[in-house]
Amino acid sequence: ELADTAAVAGNLRRDVEALKSRPEPVADTTAFETRIATLETELKNTAEARNELQLQLSEILLAPRVVELQDERDTRIETLNSALDEAQTERQALAEELRAVKAQRENYLAELRAIAEAPLPKPDTSEWEKKLAAAQFEMKKWQAAYDDAQARLAAQPAVDIDALNGRLQELQQSLSQSLAQQAELQQSLQRAQGQQADMHARVEQLNAALSNARKYETVGRLTGDVAQDFAQMLAVINGALEILARQGGNEQVQRLSEAALAAGRRGERLTRQLQAFQSEDY
Repeated sequence: ELADTAAVAGNLRRDVEALKSRPEPVADTTAFETRIATLETELKNTAEARNELQLQLSEILLAPRVVELQDERDTRIETLNSALDEAQTERQALAEELRAVKAQRENYLAELRAIAEAPLPKPDTSEWEKKLAAAQFEMKKWQAAYDDAQARLAAQPAVDIDALNGRLQELQQSLSQSLAQQAELQQSLQRAQGQQADMHARVEQLNAALSNARKYETVGRLTGDVAQDFAQMLAVINGALEILARQGGNEQVQRLSEAALAAGRRGERLTRQLQAFQSEDY
């Protein structure tokens, strides 16, 4: 038993020495430090929120009386009503102008369609054709006379050379006149063809103008639709802001609502500009 006890004591000594030789454990406090930093941040935010609430409380205590706010609200309502009446009057004037411009556009499009659908006028060459037929008839007549003279000259050996030469000169002059008339008719025909080509070019220009007018019409309609939708949305937003501004309460909320209402009014002006752009396109 003593030997066993001594062996156990020796083992215990070795275990103690082994424990002493080990390095001391270091505590991991990272999670605690993170939590402490988070709590300090929340504490700082809470202090800032408390200061802000104190400032708001001071503003509320220093705010004017309810009667003064009501008078200011009534004045504001009267101003907004007068501005609304002016806006409605201006809107009616713009609508009348838009209808007048649309009527002008319809007339212009009707004229363009009538010009584009009208048949091309044919050049009047009847007079020149008559002159050409007369010249050809004269050429045939003088050619027949010339052939007859040649036949007579061949049949009769004894002829008057001077008379024959004179007759030949007359025939040549008549032939020259006929050729000149034919050249003049050719030039007239070329001029008529040039006029017809100019008319084709004019019709193409009118078709291009009609296509551009239709493009402008499409852009104008799209602009009008966007402006109308935007005006409806602004009307709803401005109405809500006016109701919010009329209610007594926090002055900061009232200032924000008035600023938003001013921005909405600027949006209405932009909408009217879009409608004016639509009327210019039309």
